[in-house]
Amino acid sequence: MANDRCPRRLATTSVPDWTHSWLLGADGLHRSCDAKHWEAAGGHGYPVNDLIRQPRRLVCAALWGLWQIDDDQPRWIQLHDETLTEVLAIAPTAGDPGVVAVSAYGLAFGRRGEHGATRWQSRSDGLSLNERFSNAVLAQPDVPGR
Repeated sequence: MANDRCPRRLATTSVPDWTHSWLLGADGLHRSCDAKHWEAAGGHGYPVNDLIRQPRRLVCAALWGLWQIDDDQPRWIQLHDETLTEVLAIAPTAGDPGVVAVSAYGLAFGRRGEHGATRWQSRSDGLSLNERFSNAVLAQPDVPGR
């Protein structure tokens, strides 16, 4: 049951208002304004591992990729490619797409290509397979890693 005091949608669209809600990742994304009453908010069937709320978008790390939704768009946008799967954690960073990701295959940085697709490059190539497995990341804010 949704809390009646919680803004359900942005005034100009049918997009849920991500900025004034508690967000919980589980089997999809759930939202609440009081952390008591929850409603499904999208991504049903996607095991959510991490979230980043930024001023104009929400970024979601899921077992099946990396996704974003802009505050004025009703659909999720795919940020992952065939080299970035099973995203376990994310952290904000400078540049576009503005996020780094870690997975069972290590740390990856993305770069937006000329056609808008994000291509990801591993930064864990020098590590053994067991050393690459990562499930948390905290970016160094003074060194963007480019």
